[in-house]
Amino acid sequence: MTDGTAPNQISPSMEDRILDAAYRCFERFGMAKTGMEDIASEANVSRRTVYRHFSSKDDIIDGVCCREAVKINAEVRRNINRDMDFPNLLTEALLTIVLAAHDNVYMRSVLETTTFEAQAFLSSSRVQQLNRKWWQRMMERAAANGEIAADLSLDDILSWLMLAQSMLHVRLRAGAEKEDLRRLIRRFVVEPLTTSHPSHPLPPSP
Repeated sequence: MTDGTAPNQISPSMEDRILDAAYRCFERFGMAKTGMEDIASEANVSRRTVYRHFSSKDDIIDGVCCREAVKINAEVRRNINRDMDFPNLLTEALLTIVLAAHDNVYMRSVLETTTFEAQAFLSSSRVQQLNRKWWQRMMERAAANGEIAADLSLDDILSWLMLAQSMLHVRLRAGAEKEDLRRLIRRFVVEPLTTSHPSHPLPPSP
């Protein structure tokens, strides 16, 4: 099948067109059973065109996650008081993200697969790049205020937050209550990042 579009005439909105088609296919067939051919057919383009914009189905799923993450971030911005101190701000932001992602059918489907973890930790991942953009300003402000442990880099923090979100989703699926999640986030995710929780060198190996 061909869409008859020359490579140098591809519409700037082609990526969105492919993602729109992916959404429809996921709703019709389910995420696991949808193939690249299904998405190409739904978008009325060739497989070559799809692969020109997305290297794989995982890459398309990554793009879908980015779209949904934008919606979740908007919810965070609406519901979070930015005047809170760093530990409370990060705690409430993470809690809102975890709860919103759990209620989002696409994010929940992805989070229940190992593909999410593998994709999310790649530096080239769209989700990773989006998360970096969102978290960077908060972390830089906290670092300037002396609220983040000096031995942690942005990459360290970002990787930890992504891993923590994955673990928290497991707890949420197991029936954890909101207040339980808030306590876990504050004590085990946020506090280790702050200067109020000093780091200690590892003991020497025997």
